[in-house]
Amino acid sequence: MHYCNNCKAPLSDEDVFCPNCGTDTRSIQPTVEQPSMEQLMYAQPVYAQPANSKAANADKKSNKGLIITIIILAAIIVIGGAVVAFLFLSKGSNDEIKAQEAFKAPAVELVNKDIPEITYSYLEYKPEVKVDYSYEKQIYPRQYNRMDYIAVVNLQGVHGESNVRVYAEIPGFTQAYNKTFTVGREHSEIFIKPSLVTGDLGLKSAKNGQLNLKVENADTGETILEETLTVKLFSENDINNYDPQWGTASCDAYLAFLTPEDDCIDTVSREAIPIMDSLSSGQVNAYAGYQYNSPEATYIQVLATQVAISSLGVRYDAGAFSSGDASLALQSVKLPREVIEKKSGLCVETSLLLSSVLMNEGMHCFLIFPPGHCQVAVETNKNSGEYFLVETTILPVDDSNITNIVTYMDGDTMDQYISSNGAYVVDCEMMDMLDFQYVNN
Repeated sequence: MHYCNNCKAPLSDEDVFCPNCGTDTRSIQPTVEQPSMEQLMYAQPVYAQPANSKAANADKKSNKGLIITIIILAAIIVIGGAVVAFLFLSKGSNDEIKAQEAFKAPAVELVNKDIPEITYSYLEYKPEVKVDYSYEKQIYPRQYNRMDYIAVVNLQGVHGESNVRVYAEIPGFTQAYNKTFTVGREHSEIFIKPSLVTGDLGLKSAKNGQLNLKVENADTGETILEETLTVKLFSENDINNYDPQWGTASCDAYLAFLTPEDDCIDTVSREAIPIMDSLSSGQVNAYAGYQYNSPEATYIQVLATQVAISSLGVRYDAGAFSSGDASLALQSVKLPREVIEKKSGLCVETSLLLSSVLMNEGMHCFLIFPPGHCQVAVETNKNSGEYFLVETTILPVDDSNITNIVTYMDGDTMDQYISSNGAYVVDCEMMDMLDFQYVNN
């Protein structure tokens, strides 16, 4: 097969003129070209036929017409698709241009206008402090050292850290509390316990006091909280055997009424020395505590002290007293000085007086509390584990009862006595350890 050099249409051997463009084919040299993909796709199979067969020629003409028809249809489809695509793209381009112009239009209008500055509200927050508090509405002066706090202030920072100053004071009772804290978002709990004022507290009877509480921002001077709170100050003689901060009821609070360093104790000691000399026939003529290293010498000193209290005119007051009844947890107790001055005392008051004198001489004492009663136990010698039990209610002392005042007990006997009577024992040496120091005696 060869093709027209002008239009590349396929030519048969009989064609003198190109059926497509009319070019004279006699001067055309046959050229062999590779058929295109389209020609291969639509080519009809050629079967070997006789050269002079009319049927073969008819088939060739039929195949040629079919190919021409297919090419024309394909060209129409391609041209039509191109036109549709051109119209679609032209419309899309016009729409895109219009959209871009519409989007750009407002920007053109804003060129000469003030654009608001972007701000972030969280950057405008200022540090703040949240405050909450609680306080003790009742205060027992002689148990003040035992307290952990008189007020608790809870602080928490918001939007950053702040320096916070906390004030607290009970005028006439405590010194001023004034401390500064750095407070962040973590919760801070401030326990406030100002020092007591020095000198006489003037609390011979209970009265109302004022707790002045103030919290301010130390950075800005702004007052965050300011309160004047009413508190009840009990007298220095009042005692509460139930400790609300410790959540326990006991007789430990009586330790606050021991006054071994009070001047009145020397009065009793001086009174006891000649009595010792008399009771020991001159063998013990000084207050020396355990320096004699003798249980007999301890016995003489203990007995002489009780006799000396009696000789000062002190008498036992058989008034109501209960250390075991929770309903009687609140009691009024005379100090050793007041027992001497008023010349009378309950069992616990005379026991406190005797213990204070013996402690001043370095002896190891215990307050023994059987239900509704109080006695004193004294170790016979340092770390001996043996004791003298003293009945301090034997007042006045005379020849008829002097031998009943002091009773010797070894360790087992003392343990049996305590357990059988359900007694509560308070070690007087625990006074400092339990923070029951006496105040302003």
